[in-house]
Amino acid sequence: MTKTLLVFPSNREDFLVAGKFLLFFLISFIALDAIVNLIPLELFEAMFAAPTNFILNLLGFESSMQSGEPVLIFLKDFNFPIAISYLCTGLLEWIVLCSTLVASSEVNAKKRMIGLVGATVFVFLFNLTRILASILFIVFFGLSFAEFSHDVFFRVFLFFSIAGFYFFWLKNNA
Repeated sequence: MTKTLLVFPSNREDFLVAGKFLLFFLISFIALDAIVNLIPLELFEAMFAAPTNFILNLLGFESSMQSGEPVLIFLKDFNFPIAISYLCTGLLEWIVLCSTLVASSEVNAKKRMIGLVGATVFVFLFNLTRILASILFIVFFGLSFAEFSHDVFFRVFLFFSIAGFYFFWLKNNA
């Protein structure tokens, strides 16, 4: 007996459901991206740099923040600033995740709205944790290890923030 992996929907109804999902995903993605692009990127970067700077100071690291594009964090006794740029904000992951939630028409609108709020909080906190961990790796393990761990954290964050959140949300709401 051979097993077949279905790549395409097996019938017309499944095909229409998948097409509807992709259409609403695309519309949501374009709309959210357009709305986000109306807001200066520096504000999003500062949304992560300010709490990161605050937490670093709470942990005993003397640091300061400089507005600009990108927003910079300066740690005392370090020769280079830490840049909080677009990719650090998690905006792309948030837009993809929110677009996925909006496109999930099998879930009622109220649960999708609750999911959007939950996704926003989750992505913010998870991303803030990723940024702090990356900075602490720089401090304790050096720049070369931190570059490697940053790349790994980015990919893990990308997967868990989108696929992980969506899986658990859909499992509990469908």
